[in-house]
Amino acid sequence: MALDASLYETIPQTNVAGTIALIHSVLTASKGVQLPAAKKALRRVRDAGEALRTQHQTVPPAKVESVTRAADSAVDRMWSAVANRLAANIELGGADGAEAARIYALLFAKGLTFLTLRYPEQWAEGEAILGRITSEGLEPTLDRLVGAPFLRELRARQAAYGEALGITKVKAATPEPVNLVEPLREARAALGTYVRVLIAAVENGDFDEASAIPMLAPLASLRTSLRDKRKPADSAEPSPVSPEPLPPVE
Repeated sequence: MALDASLYETIPQTNVAGTIALIHSVLTASKGVQLPAAKKALRRVRDAGEALRTQHQTVPPAKVESVTRAADSAVDRMWSAVANRLAANIELGGADGAEAARIYALLFAKGLTFLTLRYPEQWAEGEAILGRITSEGLEPTLDRLVGAPFLRELRARQAAYGEALGITKVKAATPEPVNLVEPLREARAALGTYVRVLIAAVENGDFDEASAIPMLAPLASLRTSLRDKRKPADSAEPSPVSPEPLPPVE
């Protein structure tokens, strides 16, 4: 099988994790290479890849839902539950229905539209409603019509909301994001240099073509995978976020 140098003119475009996995595969495939220039270039690949892997590990995992959004969602549900239970009493009529209607108008004159406000504004409106409950002495009646556990949970979630927003409690400092652009560029550049050194050695007759092809196979495989939009079925690459260092160049 002849070595087609055109397949390796550029390094396949992939993300940080994909680049780390590619470098790991190249190091494994090139294990034992003895050509001095290639070994030197491969060590640079390993060093750049290890620097990228180490910095990648320091990047905090992305949260599916931020603490603030989770707190907002939780308090929204409880406000809705309290308002709905109060409104349900209105349908019963009688003295309790009339009292429920009076309290609902006092607390939720505009319905629950305040839940669509910006987070700090929503928190402030919620605090105002809880303040009216206290100042008007409505808690005993609401305990009976809505249920004491609902009011307790509402107050607890409103308090947690204020903390999550950093209004009632100072929020923990957010760590500076790790910029992986430069280490990724350096890793890809080192990989490109290694490929060019290996191909040049083959073209100059200094390295066996049959030995070079499997060493470059991970790049060809990734290029095919990206072109076909699918992951190779025989891929056995380790997790790119593994705490294990990349294989050494011996």
